[in-house]
Formats: sequence, structure tokens, C-alpha cells
Amino acid sequence: MSYRIKNIILIKGFLAVTGLLFISIIYFSIARSMDKTDGVSFRELSDEMNKIPRLKDAVFIKRHQSDRFGSALISDRFAMHSSIGVAEKYNEWLIRDGWVALSAGSIREYEYCKGKMTAALELNENTRSFSFSLSWSRYAPSRCLTKFK
Repeated sequence: MSYRIKNIILIKGFLAVTGLLFISIIYFSIARSMDKTDGVSFRELSDEMNKIPRLKDAVFIKRHQSDRFGSALISDRFAMHSSIGVAEKYNEWLIRDGWVALSAGSIREYEYCKGKMTAALELNENTRSFSFSLSWSRYAPSRCLTKFK
């Protein structure tokens, strides 16, 4: 391969990498500014999760956390001998803290909202466990924002 062809390939490669770098910088700077002004920070979601008491008989299994561009999630899973009274207790705590009950999708699923956040309680009789999660997403806004306008 001639010297000239090698230089052309090298220059095109350099321009491609520079272009990708430039586009990435623009994308992430826009993403950061949107996250700061338009959503719920992960810290706010975590603070809200910490306000909600845990059931005394519930055994903590694990926590799943996700904080990505445009969304955040915190989900705790617990084991219990019986799920009797779990939904009632969470309903009491959430309503007292300003959450709005949206629906009981079934006997085992409950949904709440507060501002831009959504809470979900899911009971599983088969595994004698339940999970409680808080989330926010720019792409699937809380129904509180649309239901109560």
C-alpha cells in the first residue's frame, strides 16, 4: 500500500474518532443537564425509600438499585411467613406520607404515586415474599402528573 493511501486511511480514522468523541461529549452534557433540571435525583428517591418503615416480621432479602439516564429505581425484596396485613400496612404508611393510591392491579399488586415518583408493592404467596419499589422515569411519567392535573 502506498504512503498516500495509508495517510488517507489514517486521516479518515482520526476524523471518525474525533467525530464520535464530539458527539459523545454533546450527548452526555445534554443528558446531565436534563437529569439535573427535569427529574428526580437518585438521592431523592433513596431518601423517600428510607422514610418508609419496614415490617417487623419481614426478613430483608436483597435490594436492587438502578440509576440511569432518564430513570431511577430502588426495589427491596422481603420474605415473610404470611402476607396478611402487608398491603394494609404499606397503604397506611404511604397515604400518611402523601402518596396517592392509584390502583390495586390485582389482589397482589398495588400502585401509588407522589409527584414524579411511582411506588409499587407486589405480594407473592407462592414464595412467601413481597417486593416494594420506588421509581422514576422520564419516559414513563408518574400517573400522578396526568391523573390530577
